[in-house]
Amino acid sequence: VFVSTHLISEFEGLIDEFTIIEGGRNVLTMGADAARDRYKKIRARFPQEPKLTLTGALRVKRTGREVEVLANGNSDALLAELKALKPEEDPRSAAFLKRWDAGTATAKAASADAAKLAAALEGELASDKTGEAPPQLSPQLDADLSALNKKMALFAAANPPPQLLTESRQALAVCAAGTGFKKLQAIFAEKHFIEAKDLLDELSPQSQFIGPETERVITGLLQFTATQIDAFTRLREQAKLLAASGKKAEALAKYEEAYAVIPDNPVGDEIAKLKPETPAPGK
Repeated sequence: VFVSTHLISEFEGLIDEFTIIEGGRNVLTMGADAARDRYKKIRARFPQEPKLTLTGALRVKRTGREVEVLANGNSDALLAELKALKPEEDPRSAAFLKRWDAGTATAKAASADAAKLAAALEGELASDKTGEAPPQLSPQLDADLSALNKKMALFAAANPPPQLLTESRQALAVCAAGTGFKKLQAIFAEKHFIEAKDLLDELSPQSQFIGPETERVITGLLQFTATQIDAFTRLREQAKLLAASGKKAEALAKYEEAYAVIPDNPVGDEIAKLKPETPAPGK
C-alpha cells in the first residue's frame, strides 16, 4: 500500500518504510524502525541560556532557556552533553531520564545476552532438517532463554521509552522464539495445526532478527502446517459432498481421514452421526 502525505506523523505507526521527495527528487528513503533508531528529539530547559556546542546534532532550536535537539544517530552522546550542562530538574524530564538511564542499561545487557543466545539457537537449529516438528532445544539453552524472557518481561513492564524497545528487538525476538517453540511442541502433539500456523505467523517476522537457520525452520514449519490444513480441508469437503449424496459409508471414511489429520470437534460430531449404532449385547 502506497500513501502520499505531508503529515507523516499521522501514519508513523502504520508504515514500514517512507520516502521524502523534495523538488521532484528522492532525498531520503528509510525504514520506519531505522528512522526511529537514528533520529531522536531531545528537549531540555536550563536555569539560564546555555552555551552549546552539541557536536553532531542535526538541528538545534533555541527558545530562550529551552533547547530542542534533533539527534542523528548519536543521541546518547548528545544527551550526555546536555546533562553535563545541568538542565533544570523538570519532574517529567527527570522521570524520563531516570527511566532512560535504567532502560538503557537493561537494554544493553539484554542485547549482549540476546546476541549469545541467538548464536546458540542458530547452532542448534542448523541440525534440524525435518521441517515437520518443532525443534527440541537443549535444557541449557531452554533455561537461558527462560531467564532472558523473565528479564525482558520486567523490562517491558517498566514502560521504557519506545526507542529502547526498538533497540531490544533481537532480545524480544529470541524470547519469542524460545517461548514459541515450547508452545509448538504441545500444539503439534495434539495436531492443532491451525493454532500452530497462527503462532508461526507471529514468529516469522521476528526470525529475521535472530538468523537464517531460525528463518528456515519457521518457514519449514509454516509450509508443513499449511500442507496439513489443506489436506484436512480437502478431505472434509469431500466428506460433505459424499454425505449430501447419501453415500454415508464413503463420507464416514473421508471424515475419519480428515480427523486423523486434525482432530476437529465438528468433524468428530459428523463421524458420530454417521457411525452405525452398535447393538446392545444379547439383542
